[in-house]
Amino acid sequence: IESGWYILGKETEQFEQAFADYCGVKHCIGVANGLDALTLTLKAWRELGKINKGDEVIVPGNTYIASVLAVTEADLVPVFVEPDEQ
Repeated sequence: IESGWYILGKETEQFEQAFADYCGVKHCIGVANGLDALTLTLKAWRELGKINKGDEVIVPGNTYIASVLAVTEADLVPVFVEPDEQ
């Protein structure tokens, strides 16, 4: 707080590196919220060819809007489902 950096900055870089080390990976990117995290993940999967534009993504019918916005932002199609006991 004293540095005046609330996003990015040296502390964020240190945390990202420490978390990457903890996870045993080369890189880690901190994001502002869950919507950003979901969107980046889906866009990364698109870049890697794991999913394609227009693919359907199952989301709960009773969900927070970020679940749907991340899907549509990545040019994917949300499919709403409801749980069924059977």
